[in-house]
Amino acid sequence: MKVAQKTSSNFLVISLLVTFFYTQNLFSQDYSDHTLATREEILMAARGDISVIEKLLMRWNCDYKELKETNDSYSFLTGKEWNEVKHLLKTLKSSKDIQNREINRRLPFSILDDCGKKIDLKESHQLFLPQTYVSAAFLMALLPSEKIVALPEGIRKDIDLFGPVMHKITLDNSRINSEVIYYMHPQVAFTAHYTLPATRKMLENQEVELFDINSLDTVEDIRFSLEKLGVVVRQPLKSRLISLFMKAFF
Repeated sequence: MKVAQKTSSNFLVISLLVTFFYTQNLFSQDYSDHTLATREEILMAARGDISVIEKLLMRWNCDYKELKETNDSYSFLTGKEWNEVKHLLKTLKSSKDIQNREINRRLPFSILDDCGKKIDLKESHQLFLPQTYVSAAFLMALLPSEKIVALPEGIRKDIDLFGPVMHKITLDNSRINSEVIYYMHPQVAFTAHYTLPATRKMLENQEVELFDINSLDTVEDIRFSLEKLGVVVRQPLKSRLISLFMKAFF
């Protein structure tokens, strides 16, 4: 489902979710003949609010059925994808036991990052260190704050985009906090091709696994990267749901 957007020279490229969901003037008032979403609803969905994602997807599915009758150019999710959305929503609202069974069914034994490096997933990683705005946004959408050790410097200037979870993560990933972060023992750090070699070396010396996310040029790249990160942090259900939400949105 396509959106009329007002372009802005000041894209806030602080995360891939926010890059695509948010500009200074996210939506023009010139929608099509149906109400797509408010700015606040999109931000809440990008933060991982399952109830808002469900509400918007149900609304868009109803709109799609009506619009499709008059214009075949409207696109949405396939029938298979829509059935998957319903299954994911039902599972995510079920008990932890049911969720864990579905998570374990979906998780592979290992996964490759964008540099071809393999991470073993047989051990459950618990603490994560985002080195980029992109990975920080993904993690804040998927995980409780106590699993995120620190945030990249500078990301807090756009605190209104991320909501309450950012307030609960007190550390910034800065040199002054490096010793504190070390003693918290993060197990996986999410890096990119522009991560400084000295930072990589320091993390490797601390026996922190590095997982590179580099392919972010298209919506499909973003969705794939989000889903891969979701697998690493044992949130394949929620990351897949947000990925399908992104497809429906665009």
